[in-house]
Amino acid sequence: GSAATGAGATGAGATDAAEAGAKAGAGEEEVASWRDLMQSLVDSNDTPALKTGLPLLHMYTSNLIRDPKNPRFKRISTANLRFQQNVKVLVGAVELLKSVGFVASGPYLEYRPSSSPDNGKAKEKGKGNEKETEKEKGKEEGAEAGAAEGAAVEGQMEGHMETLSMVVSAVKGVIDDIRASGGASKPTLRLPPVESEEASEGKGDEASEGKGAIAEGTEG
Repeated sequence: GSAATGAGATGAGATDAAEAGAKAGAGEEEVASWRDLMQSLVDSNDTPALKTGLPLLHMYTSNLIRDPKNPRFKRISTANLRFQQNVKVLVGAVELLKSVGFVASGPYLEYRPSSSPDNGKAKEKGKGNEKETEKEKGKEEGAEAGAAEGAAVEGQMEGHMETLSMVVSAVKGVIDDIRASGGASKPTLRLPPVESEEASEGKGDEASEGKGAIAEGTEG
């Protein structure tokens, strides 16, 4: 069990490091932050305001999930009338966007996960990618010179995708709840359960042990 796991982890090398970095991008601190902001968003705004503002918030975040490299989806104009009338007026909406990687830049909110105050361990993913890129510099020093920075930024973006997916799901759930009630009642926020990596691994070990016991019983 544990010995096999250790051998597998050692053999995986850079692949394991990259996967760990991606998981770290949605670490507990960042998840807790967006959860608190999402709960505050629902609690602090009335249903009519949520009904008109959340669809636009959902569009901003879901577009990034669909096409994270599209520059059109990485910039929100805060001067846009729809943004001002539907999103900016929502208490906590801008803070929620900032928690998942948007930063204020003049008249825009730009998606820059590397500059986000909540990027947390997401930087580890970028650093891992940067180190892997540096290993290749000996072969093509000139070609690889700018690749390290690009790999780091891309890694940080990947680290935020899991959190963005949870935000999109939570916002969509509130929108659906409002539609189901016709806007007659306060919507219910349904958040995915927080589960640590250690707990997930523990469940996996328990399941493996259970299967082993069943197999031994069958053989007996």
